[in-house]
Amino acid sequence: MSLKRDLAFLNASAPEPANVKTPLRIRHAERSTSNSDLGLDAINSDTDHGYESAPPLQAQHASLQESRLPSTPVHSPGQALRPIVKLSISDASGLTSPKSQYGGWKPPLQITPESVAISSLMFEWHRLQSEDSRAEPDGNIEFELSDFCIYAAERKTATTKNRKPNLWDRYVGGLEMMPLHATRASKGTYRFLFDGVLSCGDLSRYVQAVPFGPLSIGGYGIDTHSARDEVWIQSQFCARSKNKMFYRIRQPRSEYSRYHEGFLWIADLGKHFVDFLQDNTDNRRHVHFSHFQSEFHGWLTRHHGQSDQFQQWLRAFGRTDFRVAIAAHVEHLWTEAIDMNDKLRRHFIWKEIDPKALTAIPTQMSVSAPSDMTVVTPLVFETFKDIYFSSRLETRVAMDPVVKAVWRARKKALGFMTDEYSKPALNASKPALKAVPKSISPGDVVGIQPDTEDTHDTSWGRTTSDTWFAFVRAVHEDRMGKFLAVTWLYRPEDTTLSNMTYPFKNELFMSDHCNCGEQTFRAEEVTCTISVNWYPHQIPASDIYFVRQKYCTKEHAFVTITPNDFVCACEEKTDVYDQATKIYKIQDTILAESAPGHKRLDPFVIVDFVQGSRQIQVRQLLRAQEEESVAVESPAANELIWTDRLMLISPKTIKRKCHIRSAPPGGQVPELYRRGGQADVFIITHRLVLGKEEDTVQALETPYPGPMIEGSDFSIKLDRSPMNLLSLFSGGGNFDRGLEEGGCVCTKWAVEWNSLAAHTYRANCKDPEDTQIFLGSVDELLARAIDGKTSKLIPQIGEVDCICGGSPCQGFSMMQADTQSTQSLTNASKVASVAAYIDHYRPSYALLENVVSMTRPLGPQKANVFSQLLCALVAMGYQVQQFNLDAWSFGDPQSRSRLFVSITAPGLVPMPHPHPTHSHPPGKGKRKLGKAVNGQSFGERSFETAPFKFVTAKEATKDLPDLGDGHVLVCIPYPDHRQHTRQRALLRSIMKLIPTNPPGMSLVRTIKSNRYVVAKPIMDYYERQSELRRLDASNSMCRVDGDGLFPTVVTKLAPEDGKVGRGLHWTQPRTQTLMEARRAQGFLDHEPLIGWVSAQWKIVGNSVARSVSLALGISLRNAWLQNPEHLIRRVTNTQFTGLLSREVDIKETDTTSGPPLETTKRQPVILITAPPSFDSAEYETYDDCEVESEEWTDAALSASAGEPSLATPQNPGYEWSEVDDIIADVLGSLPVDDEDGAIAAEAQAQEEVAIEPMDTLEVFYDVQEYVEDDWRPSKVARRK
Repeated sequence: MSLKRDLAFLNASAPEPANVKTPLRIRHAERSTSNSDLGLDAINSDTDHGYESAPPLQAQHASLQESRLPSTPVHSPGQALRPIVKLSISDASGLTSPKSQYGGWKPPLQITPESVAISSLMFEWHRLQSEDSRAEPDGNIEFELSDFCIYAAERKTATTKNRKPNLWDRYVGGLEMMPLHATRASKGTYRFLFDGVLSCGDLSRYVQAVPFGPLSIGGYGIDTHSARDEVWIQSQFCARSKNKMFYRIRQPRSEYSRYHEGFLWIADLGKHFVDFLQDNTDNRRHVHFSHFQSEFHGWLTRHHGQSDQFQQWLRAFGRTDFRVAIAAHVEHLWTEAIDMNDKLRRHFIWKEIDPKALTAIPTQMSVSAPSDMTVVTPLVFETFKDIYFSSRLETRVAMDPVVKAVWRARKKALGFMTDEYSKPALNASKPALKAVPKSISPGDVVGIQPDTEDTHDTSWGRTTSDTWFAFVRAVHEDRMGKFLAVTWLYRPEDTTLSNMTYPFKNELFMSDHCNCGEQTFRAEEVTCTISVNWYPHQIPASDIYFVRQKYCTKEHAFVTITPNDFVCACEEKTDVYDQATKIYKIQDTILAESAPGHKRLDPFVIVDFVQGSRQIQVRQLLRAQEEESVAVESPAANELIWTDRLMLISPKTIKRKCHIRSAPPGGQVPELYRRGGQADVFIITHRLVLGKEEDTVQALETPYPGPMIEGSDFSIKLDRSPMNLLSLFSGGGNFDRGLEEGGCVCTKWAVEWNSLAAHTYRANCKDPEDTQIFLGSVDELLARAIDGKTSKLIPQIGEVDCICGGSPCQGFSMMQADTQSTQSLTNASKVASVAAYIDHYRPSYALLENVVSMTRPLGPQKANVFSQLLCALVAMGYQVQQFNLDAWSFGDPQSRSRLFVSITAPGLVPMPHPHPTHSHPPGKGKRKLGKAVNGQSFGERSFETAPFKFVTAKEATKDLPDLGDGHVLVCIPYPDHRQHTRQRALLRSIMKLIPTNPPGMSLVRTIKSNRYVVAKPIMDYYERQSELRRLDASNSMCRVDGDGLFPTVVTKLAPEDGKVGRGLHWTQPRTQTLMEARRAQGFLDHEPLIGWVSAQWKIVGNSVARSVSLALGISLRNAWLQNPEHLIRRVTNTQFTGLLSREVDIKETDTTSGPPLETTKRQPVILITAPPSFDSAEYETYDDCEVESEEWTDAALSASAGEPSLATPQNPGYEWSEVDDIIADVLGSLPVDDEDGAIAAEAQAQEEVAIEPMDTLEVFYDVQEYVEDDWRPSKVARRK
């Protein structure tokens, strides 16, 4: 039907006909309530807008224009009616529908049908043409369109099934103003109309509700500085005309200005973007997305820098990196580029950012792994075989001999035990319990009966063990007899491994739990003793107990045993002052409590150690935010003032070091120092100058205010090479970028199945060519790697130093309705995939992330997936710990808690728990990950004192512009500061209705408070909602508390949802924007997101909070730097990449095992082992005949073949082979290590040789190659 008939229909269908013909009225509540609380526009009767205060025609069926025009309020029978006040709309800039849709509005001129107006204008055009040609060179005729507004025609939408039809739902988006560029993005969803004044010469005609189609933007070419005056539209009437008539866009109507302002900026962006592409096309150069990070800005200023109009456009954006703006408006840019020159579609940038054509990363099809199964290694399957999602697991065994050889070499280099895949026999015997000896000695492992209520006091709530084991440290004697000082040994089920499937029932764990301070342990209580194999190099038989790790009962962590673990920590008492003098030095910057019990850590500079008083003299540094005399407006939380005030503090108050740098206000500082104190970093910008009467604060003029060790610049490369990182389930890369900012990892490979997320990851890489992104399933890549397939996308064993990943949390989320669905089981099973990657690649470090609810019982057996994951990792031999980290504790303004599992290879320094930098908000209580079988809680939330107050949602977004209702969906300086969608009129009305005070108000609380007048359509909406959404605690249509935290950012904003609907702005009548979600998650403002808004929101919601990943990156950095250099060389010197692609002919001489082998094509792996205390200068003095290894050493082979030994190369009768040359080169470069003598060598033929330490001194060296599925001694290797 026509627009006129549509409006007539709406008149007839209005739910409150009595209100339609009356002036705008509203009943005030008895309490004094502001118009903003009622959801109404402000009223100003003194302002004449040229129209009367009558309801708009649309408002008669749709919330009376977003609660500006409410219908009769709901009131109880007998309730006295409140006073009636006449209102009028005052601020046209806040309208969402054009004034022409309001009843009683007076147009500037008489309304003229477009056809009649065109006839008059054409007559005037011909008259003027006869005087001064008005025809364009191409024959086009144009009329000016001013005082205009653009809006969408109504469209009907289907009502929800089994629900009463409702006018609010039938007409969505109709008669609402939209910017001009939205006409292209609508894809035919809406029919667009315009109102305005058409002019030609002095003749003007007003037209209304004119449908139009094509939008044309001119002004292209580097000689033109702007396109804002070169915009035309063509009505449907003009398109049908034989004349080529267009309407040139001029000044908009007042209510439409906010829509048009954003469009004009985007139009100029499109003009410059197309010009840039065309300029590079002319120069035969591909344009990449990275060119818009800085090069585009330089190009713009070269060509347009002298133009005031351009400078105004550039200042409106306010930055030099245009990537976020380009990604946000890619659809408009694509249309403009193709309209100008079809050849512009060939630029590579479209493959990087266009959601419809993303091919910058090739998709990897599932050819090696089934698409519906999770590929795991044998060990991982053995540990997860009894879990509820085990039906989704598929075991993949490495059959390639080279893969198996390199895997074993990697394990050996990192100090792992062998034979982790050994399955215990069905009738395997348990370790024997020996009788109590006549005397118990230190070093014995004894057993006793578990505690009961009648025996020792114990903190354990329950135990499944019938015998407790303890290591005897000492035996003492008193008048009652002998008593023991012991350290307890834990069984797997007594730890966080719980009662889940663990492959080694005969493994015990040393602990830090001693019997000091407990009831005396008498020798008579010993019931048995056991034999224990301490840290064997091979998993022993099931009838022998073995110990390879210690279980830390406070941190609930598994760590490598050291000799110090056999000594009770209670016996090592260190003076706090002496300990401080060892850890800190003069000019160190530290965090300490100003006084005992102080609830905040403050930064100081150590000036001196006072031996007499055993205190530490420090320089006080003031907070710039707390000093009123600081000239800088709103200094950052981590800005400091240098002072000459000295004070003494107790060493007990010192908590840790911090990083402090100095610079004048606004000066250049490293990126991390601009994040408000995340990662314990501060910046000194002022100094306190002492005066006779008062002290003054002055800005720094020199970069160094005084003696102080300057804080680290984390962006500078370390002297030690960073670890190669493999990222799994990478998403948009927020996790990885935070780790990289710590400075000790560099992401070399990333695996992500979602194309938009993967291209977002690529867009934020420092060098996209330096990171190989596998766009496909994690199962496919792992299957290819296990099968021995090689490509640049598939890392080889020995190349991966670190792994990070967060498997899909949907499998464990509290939001999922069915944990047993196929999709849920598949999602949950991906946690086993991460474990399988770790088993295959054996990295030095790994970090795994998931939701805290992963620790809850799941499945029919109520299995603990978290404990099962720990079982797999500990069974591999990794040091394992878990962190329960809150985003707000590290500087992000979001209520988001996540579980992290940190693993470390044996012998390396584990990651320390990240220190919180920000305090807890009020109401955040204790929280733990869970309880072990023995009743011990683990993974408790940290309540350390922090140096900063938590960041509120309001503080994190205070620089973002006020969007009002956000209906425009355009924000020039912050392109992502837009809602995920235009909300329908009813929801906007509700948002206006919900009060802003008290904080956190919702629709439910607003209605049930009986303090606010609610329009009937809103009450109808409320009554239709589910019971969950109408609960008192419902979060449906609920405001965020601006002085608190953002709620957890999820993958989709759903303001009507009863659980996650807390998404309305604290003061503005709109939902949370994408930019606000980015700030909550810690995304940096300049980091682009690829895809539509809904996809971008999903990428943000799936990410790890940036402040948390940064804190983990700093923690990983600290651990990595504490490792001794010889260990680093050992764990990073086991790469076989060069070997895996080289084919050679092998000719072996006679061996003791049989005749020479025939020449075969294969890929050799040369493995050399040598004793840990080997001195390369003395290798000639070794006698091969003394080497005891008879089967695998070249000494034995030489004796059997009657050949000279390889250890005597100067023998003139011996013909050297290429392998011999390699051996000589390696042996000649072996250094003597300063600590434990472990070998680390850099051979001249590094790609062909791996060097491993040997544990026995008898073997001089051992050269082997992998031939026909087995290790064989190698004599000759010649290239084909």
